Amino acid sequence: MVIVKVLNNAVIIIVVPIMLFLLLNETYAMKTATEALSNIQNTVIDVTDSTIDKIAAAFDAEWWRTPLIIALAAVIAPFVTIAFGIKKQIASQEKQAIDSINREQSNRERRDRLERIEAQLNNFYAPLLALSKVSNKLYDDFSKEVGRSRDHYFEENYCGVVEKPKENDIANWMRVMREVFFPINVQREKIVLEHAALVDGKEFPATLVDMLSHIAEFRSVMEKWKEYKSPADAFAAYNKRQQMDCKGELEFKPGTDFPGIELHDYLENCYGRLKNDCHTESNKLI
Repeated sequence: MVIVKVLNNAVIIIVVPIMLFLLLNETYAMKTATEALSNIQNTVIDVTDSTIDKIAAAFDAEWWRTPLIIALAAVIAPFVTIAFGIKKQIASQEKQAIDSINREQSNRERRDRLERIEAQLNNFYAPLLALSKVSNKLYDDFSKEVGRSRDHYFEENYCGVVEKPKENDIANWMRVMREVFFPINVQREKIVLEHAALVDGKEFPATLVDMLSHIAEFRSVMEKWKEYKSPADAFAAYNKRQQMDCKGELEFKPGTDFPGIELHDYLENCYGRLKNDCHTESNKLI
């Protein structure tokens, strides 16, 4: 902008006086020529009107060769060249500025997405997936150790043969649930409730709803266990319920099954996808 103002001032200071000077000279020269032509026509030579028209036409056709026009063009041409150069430079600078703004805006959006993905991984999906892996391994080891079915603890033994649980099977279940698995579930519940906004997608997953429902019900079931003074009392409660409606296991587990396989698959899929997204967004940052 400063350069443009300087050029404008230069044009006013230099070009305008020159134009006025040349214009006055040109006007004087044309006046003199006209008077001379008139004198010649009136005194010496009999010049016809058609001849005068031809002379005037020739004069008009060569107007651009007059000293005024030539001098004016010589003075203005450099300024026109400079003006076009400045205009081109300004347009280039404006384009660079716009590109820089767009690039920064794009990077800012990518950084925001990257921050959210990292928060999802670090505060939600990675901890839940780790707890899921640990829990699955511990439960596999426990089932094998006590000789009971992993998926049907109260109905089958480890080999899949139908076999009712014994008193020590009930006692082992209560002990490991109280000391190992329920504390793990409490950690899961805490993560989901405190970081629910980090859930990936528009809908809250059904598998997380089932998990929270299972944990809440299990908390109520474990409150009943306080009534049992010994493993024998617990085993008696199982048999009593079994005789009543063949659902003795509901004295020791919730009616809503824990969605172990579904939960693990969901967590692994989300974790893997978010890790890929994180890598992709990081590479896009300029």
